Amino acid sequence: MTSKERVIKAIRRQPVDRIPFTDAPWKETITRWRKEGLPEEKHPNDYFEFDIRYSYFLDTSPMIVPQELEYTERYTIRIDQYGRKIKELNNISAPPQVLSWAVNSQEDWRKIKARFTPSLNRVSLGYWGDYYEDLRPSGEKNVINTYNELENPEDTFVLLNTLECYETAMRLVGDEKLLLMMATEFDLVKDIFSTIAKTIIETAEKMFTSGMKFDGAFFAGDIAYKNGLLFSPVMYRELLMPFHKQVFSFFKSKGIPVFYHTDGNCNEAIDDLIGAGIDVLQPLEVKAGMDLKELKERWGNSLSFMGNIDIRAILGDNKKMLLELNSKLPLGLQGGYIYHSDHSIPPEVSFEKFSLLVQTVKETR
Repeated sequence: MTSKERVIKAIRRQPVDRIPFTDAPWKETITRWRKEGLPEEKHPNDYFEFDIRYSYFLDTSPMIVPQELEYTERYTIRIDQYGRKIKELNNISAPPQVLSWAVNSQEDWRKIKARFTPSLNRVSLGYWGDYYEDLRPSGEKNVINTYNELENPEDTFVLLNTLECYETAMRLVGDEKLLLMMATEFDLVKDIFSTIAKTIIETAEKMFTSGMKFDGAFFAGDIAYKNGLLFSPVMYRELLMPFHKQVFSFFKSKGIPVFYHTDGNCNEAIDDLIGAGIDVLQPLEVKAGMDLKELKERWGNSLSFMGNIDIRAILGDNKKMLLELNSKLPLGLQGGYIYHSDHSIPPEVSFEKFSLLVQTVKETR
């Protein structure tokens, strides 16, 4: 069974010869692993033979030209492609601090909306899960050249990886401001979501026309936190779900299954997400109360799952990690499950430990 066949069977909730495997090591993690045995010429996705190795990346930003405003020994302040002014600590892996947002009014949105044009310049190709790495060359020619350099792309499940409407809007407006706008400026938020959805669909259509092929579409949209949704289920159905349906149905009409990522506990939205058209839910954060056994018992007939391996257990000793793996992996052998940590692999995880993890997953029968 090839990697692609294994992932497709898992999505379709059919038995597999072994659980399909993928994960997302940080850039800093890969740097550590190279010092501990990972060959310089090998990316971990190829070295460990991930079943999902590669991704097309579709940039949903207004594509503002990044600009460095200030550089010191400790930090850098710059404008990013979303028009945010951000402050980043140098040589430290930490989320950036946003100092200002691009959209603070209807007039701001009117000016920036024109930048949301569909284009293959929004598209790049790289390894799945390369967190904190934004150096991939974009554009049709660069994508084709990169694809030709990949290792066995025809024998691996390739994703289109992008941000959905809410996640993109959050990067334009800011977390708290967007939630307030959803309640007080319904029509403005609806226009923002609609513009982003249209950009995704029309850019993807250009990808299909150009001959770019992929096997699944992965949408990141953090609509939940530890205690539940960031907004009510009613708000989801009225404001965001119509655009999820619009985008997801486009891909499903092409025979492309839809993966949906949200951190936090999204249980109260799962029925609606299924209604919107998702096929796979990821990453199922354990510390937010997501539980693979309960999820499969309740929704396993209509939804597949990816993740739920507690990163805290991976960071523990080998006994704790193996206990976590052995408690979850057997649930996936009959299909409906793809191995993944419940978010990503930080640099505290050694090459030796991750090698043991991969071996354990691939030997689970």
